[in-house]
Amino acid sequence: MTKNDFIKSITFKEPQLQAYYHNLPEEVFQDTELYFHLKLLLVLPEPVFLVWGVEPYFLPNAKALKYDGLIEHFSKIKAFPANQSQILLLDNRVFTFEFHPIEEHQPHFQKGILYIKEESSTDQHDAQILEKLPVAACIFSTKELIVTAANDIMLSYWDVDKNVIGKPLQQILPILHDQPFIALLQNIFRTGEIHTSTQAPARLLRNGMEQTLYFDFTYVPLKDDNGNVYAILSTATDVTARVHLNRKVKAEQQQFLDLFENAAVAVAVLDKNLVFEKANPFYLSLVNRTAEEIIDRPLLEAIPEIKGQGFDELLLEVIASGKPYAAKSERAEITKNGALQTIYVDFTFQPLILETGEIEGVFVIVTDVTQSVIVDADNKSKEATLQSILENAAAGISLFVGRDLVIELPNKKIVELLGKGPDVAGKKLTEVMPELLAENQSIIGILHGVFDSGIPYSTQDSMVKIVHDGVLLEKYYNFTYTPLFDENKNVYAVLQVAIEVTDSVLARKKIVEAQAALEQAVDLAQLATWQYDLKSSTLIGNRRFTDWFKNVDALDAEYLEFQKFLENIATHPEELQGKTDFRDERVKIEPQTGKKRIIVSAVKISYDDEQKPEYISGTSQDVTVLRQKEEELEKLVAKRTKQLEVVNSTLEQTNQSLEQSNKALAQFAYVASHDLQEPLRKITTFVKMLASHLTEKDSRTETYIERIINSSERMSNLIRDILSYSQLSNGETKFVQVDLNQVISEILADFDLVIEQKNAVVHVTDLPTVSGIKIQLSQLFGNVISNSLKYCHDSRPPRIDISYTAVTGDQVTDLNLRADLNYYQFTIRDNGIGFSQEYAEQIFNIFQRLHGKLEYSGTGIGLAMCRKICENHSGAIRSSGTEGIGATFDIYLPALQS
Repeated sequence: MTKNDFIKSITFKEPQLQAYYHNLPEEVFQDTELYFHLKLLLVLPEPVFLVWGVEPYFLPNAKALKYDGLIEHFSKIKAFPANQSQILLLDNRVFTFEFHPIEEHQPHFQKGILYIKEESSTDQHDAQILEKLPVAACIFSTKELIVTAANDIMLSYWDVDKNVIGKPLQQILPILHDQPFIALLQNIFRTGEIHTSTQAPARLLRNGMEQTLYFDFTYVPLKDDNGNVYAILSTATDVTARVHLNRKVKAEQQQFLDLFENAAVAVAVLDKNLVFEKANPFYLSLVNRTAEEIIDRPLLEAIPEIKGQGFDELLLEVIASGKPYAAKSERAEITKNGALQTIYVDFTFQPLILETGEIEGVFVIVTDVTQSVIVDADNKSKEATLQSILENAAAGISLFVGRDLVIELPNKKIVELLGKGPDVAGKKLTEVMPELLAENQSIIGILHGVFDSGIPYSTQDSMVKIVHDGVLLEKYYNFTYTPLFDENKNVYAVLQVAIEVTDSVLARKKIVEAQAALEQAVDLAQLATWQYDLKSSTLIGNRRFTDWFKNVDALDAEYLEFQKFLENIATHPEELQGKTDFRDERVKIEPQTGKKRIIVSAVKISYDDEQKPEYISGTSQDVTVLRQKEEELEKLVAKRTKQLEVVNSTLEQTNQSLEQSNKALAQFAYVASHDLQEPLRKITTFVKMLASHLTEKDSRTETYIERIINSSERMSNLIRDILSYSQLSNGETKFVQVDLNQVISEILADFDLVIEQKNAVVHVTDLPTVSGIKIQLSQLFGNVISNSLKYCHDSRPPRIDISYTAVTGDQVTDLNLRADLNYYQFTIRDNGIGFSQEYAEQIFNIFQRLHGKLEYSGTGIGLAMCRKICENHSGAIRSSGTEGIGATFDIYLPALQS
């Protein structure tokens, strides 16, 4: 029977129900048995589904049609327990359902009626809902399996009362400790998967006596919004009586066999030795055999070509296990017209079971689906190809279904263009793009117009305001809206094809703006533009070009000469040698005033595909004033050159004078080093000798002597420091790689006695190697460390921390460092007496001291030398301090000297 024959044979009162069956695949309606049961189902008053197949179809009657949303959930259930009421929680709705099989012992091919009922309450935790259920039900929470709710049926199964609510299951039923139920429940808390069992044995106490009962039960995990299992709903039905009941299977199966004897499906019966007992005409036709060639003959003898195809093994497995087996679209090789042919079949192998439980044989039902498989394969291939083309199309494609404009079948490109994430299918356009309404855009009105008129609509370079990543952007698209019609010629959807052209639209706008800017620039620059077409010998130009080269009544001679120059290029292309750019300069005399005008032209030649000159274009500029300025400038340059020669002569004399001053300064340094130091040493020596010869000295005399010695030593230190400071500008300038770890180590060795006396702690991180003058770097770090030891605090031992970090010049903007160089920032921090921040810059001035001579020794030159050394190394130094807390010195030196 075809689909159309089926629909014609049944009177559908509801158009929606007829449309539902019209959309089912053709193969559904080729099963005569299904047709028989479906006719009965459609007149049932309660909402039911007919469940049919290995991967079953769910066929509703009119009352059940509104529950077609449950089909997706039911399709995940591998097998429905027979005659057992179960509960389902879905989208805050509570359903109960019960499956009544048409045939027993069919774990693979399901046939039966599924009764559906929606409960009025929506709170899955409400114990009242459980009481309404016609089956035993309870809820377990947490992994300790606390019973939070249970109806009377479940409590009666456990043989307990409601006092057990709130207690763990294992405490309520200790007899379960060696049975599988506790482990099953705990595993569902881990996996979150539904578990269903049928005819499961359970040992329970009834009236103090242990009994083995049988149950069909289901454990359903209840999940929170994050998908975590927070409880388990258990439903169960006592099927002990069914398990112990000896069914009259043989009579029912014989009745079923008689029903299909003349059916439009292939039917056969084999005994337990796989010998054919019966075969209907459709089966004989399918295997291309007569009844005499099959009946009372073994399977592999009657149909030898199926050996090795696995069918005999499946039949023997059904006989051995007592379990039916079903398959769809299986390939088989059958001999027809003397050659093997490939066919595809749906089949069911049903064991024939006697009242004693013994397997008598196998009932075989086969449907030839060869043509359907071939068509389906071809359709799937075409559908996959079309889907791949649409999905990967460069244009954005989607459907807007109904006047609510629900987005369906969006391809990758439209999802990318919308920029709202991948989950747009099934949502209204106004929900996905609320900015269409908020910005009063016309798209919604246009789509409604297509729905109303049924006329396609297209537009180019249409601007749409669309929100991407929270930002409202202006995008441009080419749109096509095509109406799609149903069988009643009503528009049910609009097909959208969208191509984003934002880049090209903006590019065209930029070109227009650039052209306008160019015209303005040409006008501001007072340029003449022109083009000469070599094929038509036509020379055209802008207004300025015409003003320069044409009179009111006739052409200028210079114009004709210029045109002749261009024609010469066209008539002698061999002289161009592939050139495209030329310059031309000519002098034009104004006929009315006799004024000379110098015009310079930039000439560009454009070639056609055959590399022949096609047209010449260019710009011309009046450079008369410029040439005058050039002449004036040349005269001025000549004048300035003579003045510069005089200045250079004076500068040379000044340099010679400076060299003499430097020599005198060097001589002074020598005198300060030798001649001035010698008298100071003698003064100090003679005063000490005088002190030793005076046998009697009063306190005033000793004070005078001590002051003379101290003044001499300070004078000596001052002269030595001045000498060192002066030598910083005239000393060694050769830079080498200096290991600062070695430099600091040598400095600390020099100060080891002071460090020991003051119990000082010096912490030094691993320092880099820099390019510099080693002796100056030793003076630099030595002076700073010396100050930290000298200006220590009386109440605590000195602590000095020396570290460094890498910085770039643009990170330190207040020290005039080069922004393109990398620097090392060396930090020397102590816990000494510190200083007020207002003196942070003053302390680097020469002879600058913050303390009296008697408080701390020194000449006030040390930090001035530090700054000078940093400048010699293209670096810098700065300080910061807090009185009574300590001081910090930051030294910046280039990582590499340029």
